[in-house]
Amino acid sequence: MGGPPAAPLPHRRRHRCLTADGAWVYESIPSERSDEFLARTRFDLETALEMARQAAPHVKTNGITAGRAAIEWAEEGD
Repeated sequence: MGGPPAAPLPHRRRHRCLTADGAWVYESIPSERSDEFLARTRFDLETALEMARQAAPHVKTNGITAGRAAIEWAEEGD
């Protein structure tokens, strides 16, 4: 792994970025991203990791959260 990343990190999900206030916003192609957009959606590693930890319990894939998937997986093992 090495040192810090060369550029600020976005927290992404399906063409959307998480903003500092917790809103998911559409992320356009790079040439269409304004400086204001980048300022709202790029974070240092520590901030990005904390935001990911807070958002993760609410993110769904195929209509299910990771927490619910873990419960169902554990129940299947019984």
